[in-house]
Amino acid sequence: MSENLPKDTIQKISERLFEKAVLYFDELQGEKIQVKNIPFKVKSSYPIFLFEILGESDHSHKVVTKFSPVFDDNNEGLTEYTNMKRLYPVFTSEFVDIGIPRPLDFFSDMNLLVVEYVQGEKFSDWAVRKNKLWSSEEIRSQLKSYVFNAGKWLSVFHSETKVEDLVFSKSDIFSTIDGFIGRLKNFGMDEVLEDLTPFLREVEPLLADILLPVALIHGDFGLQNINVSADKLYVFDLQRKHSEVIYHDICYFLITLETLNPYPSNVFFRRSFFLKLQKHFLEGYFGTDFCLENETLIVIKLYYIRSLLQRILKQSFNIDRRGSKLEKIIFKQLIVQGKYKNIVNREMKEVRSLLI
Repeated sequence: MSENLPKDTIQKISERLFEKAVLYFDELQGEKIQVKNIPFKVKSSYPIFLFEILGESDHSHKVVTKFSPVFDDNNEGLTEYTNMKRLYPVFTSEFVDIGIPRPLDFFSDMNLLVVEYVQGEKFSDWAVRKNKLWSSEEIRSQLKSYVFNAGKWLSVFHSETKVEDLVFSKSDIFSTIDGFIGRLKNFGMDEVLEDLTPFLREVEPLLADILLPVALIHGDFGLQNINVSADKLYVFDLQRKHSEVIYHDICYFLITLETLNPYPSNVFFRRSFFLKLQKHFLEGYFGTDFCLENETLIVIKLYYIRSLLQRILKQSFNIDRRGSKLEKIIFKQLIVQGKYKNIVNREMKEVRSLLI
């Protein structure tokens, strides 16, 4: 995507960072400053660059710049900067093991977000690399800790942005699921979905309206938007501005745990252990002694199905665009029609049992 930017983009960003460096980093006051663009091997939906700001007294700081799109109802870069400015003091003052990168600036004329670079590795990459059939107890303990802290991070995020509880509208969640069903049929997923529509029509009349907690949602809260280091977990991409039921974020993360590594390239990935990590995430979010009412569990199950369909749609689009012929066959016939269909059937069965 960076190839669509003007050729002098890097130079313009460098000049702007040079002008503002002392505002970002006090110790650079009075020093001769250099700004360098350095390689950044990070995949992103939007153009993203890494710069190093150097002082003459061995002071060195790295910053990340990201171009984000502007939609009719949301300038994503400005929204992300505003959200980060609001939340950064909370995380830095109260927590040492979870946080967000330090927001430095937003260049409105370039629609460019500037944040301080944080060390670490994308959680999804780390997990696929480390979570093997033969992984040590130390690795498994580290995974539990990271997932617990992801739950804690999301709990803080939601509590800081909470709004009034909302009456659960059955029509909203069911219409959303119906929408995903319609879109997935375009990818030939009818076998996975054949029992789902009758199930929805069956359970909808049995559900009562209940109040559900509402907060600003992350919208894509999964391992792919989290960085982990030896002692800290950071979350990225806070560009949403709308509040929704909190189970949207909770269930999407749970689904990423169950559906990580859907392709055959990591044959020794330990799937069964990852599913067990869901408990640690929920303990991080709700507390270690959490207990949910049946009616809440039913709603969570419905959001879980919704999140699975969203995940299947995203993975189907990606593999349809980039996957090999063999990967497409394995994904559709073994992963979707096998594993994912079993998940849908399991969740439907559990909802029915909770309604008895």
